[in-house]
Parts: sequence; structure tokens; C-alpha cells
Amino acid sequence: MTYASWHIEQLKFTGKDDKEASLAFAAGLSLVYGASNTGKSFALKSLDFMLGGATPLPLIREREPYNKLWLDIGFSVDRRALLERAVVGGPFQLHEGEAAPRTLAPKHSAKTPNNISTFLLTQMDAAGRKVSTDASGTQENLSFRDIAGIAGSAILGDGR
Repeated sequence: MTYASWHIEQLKFTGKDDKEASLAFAAGLSLVYGASNTGKSFALKSLDFMLGGATPLPLIREREPYNKLWLDIGFSVDRRALLERAVVGGPFQLHEGEAAPRTLAPKHSAKTPNNISTFLLTQMDAAGRKVSTDASGTQENLSFRDIAGIAGSAILGDGR
């Protein structure tokens, strides 16, 4: 089995009048720390949102000048992808190389490949895999949200 790796390089908010705010990540483990009410939880929620989360971003005052989020992902030294999404939600625009952007649906569907979950699972060589949902062996299609839910619980330490 081949294990593909990729990493998030940058999360960026853009808005009117060239307003921009970004958070860069190094390859490997990145820690985000700071005092209370400085945006750490909002950054984590924004990452989840850009990885297909359906929960809308909190309506905080600091978010008001921005209308788009961008997630820059590195798959290899010479391959990157840029995901674009409106801060209010909806579909993603996938920018890869010189190709025209393509639209990815925010909700997983094993029947149609043009969704954020299938795109991310493909990068992990996990698209089309099944996951058992109960002790009797009932299986469902793996969604990237299955993985994100486990990772998010570990990061937040909320015992899920």
C-alpha cells in the first residue's frame, strides 16, 4: 500500500480593498499558540471549513472585511493546489497549475468525483475505500469527514 502525504502550507482570508490575513504552516507539525481571544479556535474552525466542514464560520467582527478563504496545499515539491471558498460556504474552486479552476461540491458523494472529500481522499490514495460502521460489518463509503472528525477530536482533546 502506498501512503501519500500532503501538507497545508497556508490559510488565507481575502476581501475588499485587497484586505488579507494569513496563517502559514511549515511541513510537519505546526503549533498555533497565543493568548485568549486571539483567533486560535477560529483558525482551527476555518481549516475544518476548508477541508469540507459544513459548520458555518462564526460571525465574529474580525471576519467582516473578508469574503473568501484560500487553502494552499502542497502534495510534493512540484505539485500544489489552491482551494478557494466563500466565507459563507458553498462549493470550492480548485486551482491546480495552469489549468482552469474546477468546481468541487462541499458534500461527499462516492458517485460523483467532483467533491472536496473525494479530491482529498484521492491525494491520500484512499478514494473508494469502505469503512465499517458497526460490529456486524455494515460498510459505508469512506468520506474525508470521517478522517477529519478523528483528527479534530485528537487536536482539541475533547474525548470524541
